[in-house]
Amino acid sequence: MDETAELLQLLEAEVESQKKHKDSLWYAGDLRFLLHDAQKVIYDDFYRLNNRETILLCARRFGKSFLGLILCLEYAIKNPRTIVRFIPPEIKQAYGICLPNMGKLEQLWPTGLIQYVSSEKAWKIGRGSWLYLGGFDSQKDASRGSEASFIVCDEAGFTNPEQYNYILKSVLKPQMLTTRGKMIILSTPSRIPSHPFMTETVSDAKLEGRLHKYTIYDNPMLDEDQIAEAKRDCGGEDTEDFKREYLCEVIRSASMSVLPRYSAERCIENFQLDPHWYRAIIGDFGGVTDLTVIHAIAYRYRSNCDGDVMFIDERVYDANTTTKEIVEGITELHKLYIKTSKAPEQDDTAYLDCPGQLQVDLNNQHNLNVRIPIKDEFHSGVNLINLYINQNRIKLHPRCKFTAMSFEAARFNDRRTDYIRNPVLGHCDAIASAIYGIRMICKDRDGSPIPKVNPEKAAWWKQPVQESSRQQVADAIYGRRK
Repeated sequence: MDETAELLQLLEAEVESQKKHKDSLWYAGDLRFLLHDAQKVIYDDFYRLNNRETILLCARRFGKSFLGLILCLEYAIKNPRTIVRFIPPEIKQAYGICLPNMGKLEQLWPTGLIQYVSSEKAWKIGRGSWLYLGGFDSQKDASRGSEASFIVCDEAGFTNPEQYNYILKSVLKPQMLTTRGKMIILSTPSRIPSHPFMTETVSDAKLEGRLHKYTIYDNPMLDEDQIAEAKRDCGGEDTEDFKREYLCEVIRSASMSVLPRYSAERCIENFQLDPHWYRAIIGDFGGVTDLTVIHAIAYRYRSNCDGDVMFIDERVYDANTTTKEIVEGITELHKLYIKTSKAPEQDDTAYLDCPGQLQVDLNNQHNLNVRIPIKDEFHSGVNLINLYINQNRIKLHPRCKFTAMSFEAARFNDRRTDYIRNPVLGHCDAIASAIYGIRMICKDRDGSPIPKVNPEKAAWWKQPVQESSRQQVADAIYGRRK
């Protein structure tokens, strides 16, 4: 009996020791011990890279919302008197996600460290920090003027696409301007390929190395049977649902995508501009309804095969932008890329799809040499650019971010008779400009200079004949003279 009592005392002491150790971790704001192994990888990368904005694409049931909540608590504990926000698409989701998780965590944190304040509908944390819940549907103007030091946006790909940019850029990010805070955006890929979360946030993060992707196979909490069940529920591992929800792939319908074979891996190239490539300024004027997109392009001539259309730079303007501002952009591109060309007889014409009167004004009042590009039937233009994409003959410099987004996300309407208008991409004006560029760029001449031939390497019949050589030939034929 005494041995049993002694064993119980040892166990109680060990439990108490572990509790004190975990309490010390809570007070220090070190909550890594609450995460599973895959979440710890994300956690470690977040602190190691120390980016102000981090984008995570995570498979379903990965625990990304719990991870985001843990990071919110950590930041609030470590940084006294700061404001932290957790914001999914809707305010109801925020409470539906946080209340159960906070209820479980309440059993673990030290008494008094975190308290729910019902009057504020928020949690007071540590030394004067606060965790507030919100939603993209509730943030529209309620949070304007307030501040935050850490923001987690959960399931951003499932927000209202028309409100997403406004809430993110005009409401949330300005809150961190003076605090120099951090933001994490978590989601599975959106069902809408043209959602601005996919076309802007994910695309920018991918180019800048801030995008991290974790699939169902990275989740240590699922065994083989559970993964097999997820495949069956989606109808197989080759289905769009499984690829999007569990492999975090951006699914573009082959029938509705304008450029179904486009991929950033094939088309984006950080090329060096050859001074002897033929170049052109191409553009599509949007007027009062659509975007205006201007491109500087070049043609990479190849002697043994068809060449490549190289998109060097771009300028994008909202509807109702003044002609003066657009002309300034065209002039800038002209100075950067047309005047610096060393190709013989480089054309300085800007091929712009614009109304006739505007063409007259651009030529006479703004001193631009403007011509209207060739415009064929809609589907012939789409087929042309798809042919170049399929042949891997279109290359986008990383500067052409809007063009890359348009190529990635452009879709047809239900009857495939026109592009779908999008609040981010407009009326696919970048694709229209690209089609004009393919048609109008000079493709029948090589602008590189004729190489100078070293006389020593010239063909034998072009080499100068020396007298000594003549004597050597005669000696070889007739024998050396005596």
